[in-house]
Amino acid sequence: MLSDGDFTSWGVPGATFTNTTGLNARGDIVGRYVAGGVSHGYLLIAGQMTTIDFPGSTFSGLTSINQRRDIIGRYRMADGVTHGFLLVGFQQACVAGDPMSGTSAQPAKEQAHEMATSRPALNWPARVAMR
Repeated sequence: MLSDGDFTSWGVPGATFTNTTGLNARGDIVGRYVAGGVSHGYLLIAGQMTTIDFPGSTFSGLTSINQRRDIIGRYRMADGVTHGFLLVGFQQACVAGDPMSGTSAQPAKEQAHEMATSRPALNWPARVAMR
């Protein structure tokens, strides 16, 4: 990243690859990282990082975030089909935990599970767009 003429590099601890793909005016950062051969989405808010993976996916990545913390991303299921998603209004209160602990942060994981099971037809709620 470039700030006041200085470059800063960073990566998710323990990851073999970290890619930043989105940044908003608040300084929230989204992207993806690879750990253990699996791609995960991440969100970094005020130094607190959380993993955001679409439930049941084999690949997740976050691509963009706006001021309201609406997040655009993509995921791939076991059948090899890649989908896009919009996570509306991610709450900072959900950001907790260590992304390299082997699991996503529990509050974010519960939010994702609730979203994935709330509409059987799409596996996401009405306010989330897919494909």
